[in-house]
Amino acid sequence: MTSFVNIGVKLSIFFHFLWLTLFFAYIFGFIGLESAFLQPVVWLSSPIYGLIISILAIRKKVAQVPAILSIIFSISTFFLWFLVLGISSF
Repeated sequence: MTSFVNIGVKLSIFFHFLWLTLFFAYIFGFIGLESAFLQPVVWLSSPIYGLIISILAIRKKVAQVPAILSIIFSISTFFLWFLVLGISSF
C-alpha cells in the first residue's frame, strides 16, 4: 500500500506541473476548452486528486515532503482558479 501511495503522490505532483503548463497556455490563448461543463472538471480534478492523495500519504506517514508540496500546489491551484474566476466575472 505504501508504494502505491508514494507513486500516487509523485503522480499528483506531475499533474500539478501539467496543470500549471495548461493554465498558462490557456491564459495566453494557445489552447481553449469549448465545453463550459468540462472546464471545472478538467481544471479542478488535479488539485482535488492531489489533496486526497496527500492527506492519505500524511496519514500513512509515507512520502511526507512530497505530500506537503502537493498540498501547497493544490492550495495555490485553487487560489489561481478563484483568481481567474473573479477576474472573468467583471
